Amino acid sequence: MRVDSRSGTASKAIDMDRILQIVKFHVPLGLTTTLIATSLSVVNAGFARTGSPEIALAAYAVGHTVVNVFASPIVHAQQLMVIFGKTREGLANARRVMLGVAIAVLVWISLMAFTRVGTFIYLSVFGAPPAIMDEILTVVRLCLFLPVIYAMRAAANASLMLQRRTSMMTTSLGIRLVAMFFMTMVLPGTALPAVAVGTIIWIGGITVEATVSTLFAAMGSGLVFADADEDGATVRDCLAVLGPLVLNGSLMMLTIPVINAGLSRTLNPERSLAAFQVAWNLAWMFVAFIQNNLRQTIVVFLDSAAWLAAIQKVSLWIQSLVSGLMLVLVLTGATEFVLLRLIGVEQSLLADARNILLVLSVFPFICGMIEYRAGVAMRARQVAVVGLARAVDLAVLLLLVFAVGTLFPALGALVGPLGMVVGALANYAVLRWRSPQRLPGGLVVGEGD
Repeated sequence: MRVDSRSGTASKAIDMDRILQIVKFHVPLGLTTTLIATSLSVVNAGFARTGSPEIALAAYAVGHTVVNVFASPIVHAQQLMVIFGKTREGLANARRVMLGVAIAVLVWISLMAFTRVGTFIYLSVFGAPPAIMDEILTVVRLCLFLPVIYAMRAAANASLMLQRRTSMMTTSLGIRLVAMFFMTMVLPGTALPAVAVGTIIWIGGITVEATVSTLFAAMGSGLVFADADEDGATVRDCLAVLGPLVLNGSLMMLTIPVINAGLSRTLNPERSLAAFQVAWNLAWMFVAFIQNNLRQTIVVFLDSAAWLAAIQKVSLWIQSLVSGLMLVLVLTGATEFVLLRLIGVEQSLLADARNILLVLSVFPFICGMIEYRAGVAMRARQVAVVGLARAVDLAVLLLLVFAVGTLFPALGALVGPLGMVVGALANYAVLRWRSPQRLPGGLVVGEGD
């Protein structure tokens, strides 16, 4: 029997085309998240050029962090639009839900800015220093229209993802950074209060990014919706998915505070906390390329068995490459150069930071396994299991860091990365156990990770 080699070659070419499309989608998406950390340094540089940076930076840190907590559902609505963007009806209802959430957040921030609600929230709930309450309220008032800006950016970025043009998101962020650098050079020399300077740099940068992304989305070729056999989502469906997405994000925000609480039980808590913070800031540049991004890639592309095979290959390549790169950098001493020469870490923290990074070098690989399962669950619209897995992750992390930090305090800063790795494995175990084995159309997705 003669086999037509041309059909096999054509099949390989099609497979490679799918792989290249996935890579072209994910790499800009991962880079966008990684570059966001750079914008935080730009804001800090703006504060440093003012007359009273310490008070201003403290008020900004407390003020904008709490505002972001309340505005986070709008950010998660971006994932909602990607999940339900396969159908025209689903996307329209997801946008309606996001608009309703944005209005509710706008009303709440207005109450915080102009009534005693804000003072109560900051002083009684979050324990802010009373001495900087006036500066904190200045930050909140400047953030008044942040929900509108977040909603505009979320809608635009979701459209760019659904159009598979994530490189435009990276371009928008690059333009944002340029605008922020410009504001950093100009605003500190004005009569604006110091706390207003940094806050305007931050909000102004996000506004530029949202505007540019909206223009790019409008200039696109439009969205291609699924056939009529895929059900559109109702508003109730969207709300049912948004809740677990917000829960998952909220639990993720608690990870570092839980680790810090565990490290405070070690023999030298100050050194442990400092070493972990330094190491994690560097590790995050690698982890951010995968975490919460690979799942978006899966949601957008997972439509058939052929796409599933391509996704599994790319996922394995990405998680192996990022973990391998971290390991090589640690073993060759490159991370010591970065920590000492570029970041300026004290020599006394170097050994602890290196050991933390060595343990965390497996973390991107585990994140890749989690992202695959989470992406499948989100594509199947079964997001509750993602929140459940994150809750188990946090519970295991909490138990481990407190137990190990108390029983073996001599481990020092290593308590943190060990807890993160074991918690992530627990997260994956729950997803492996509870995530769907088939998509609504019948595609088997339970194997391959």
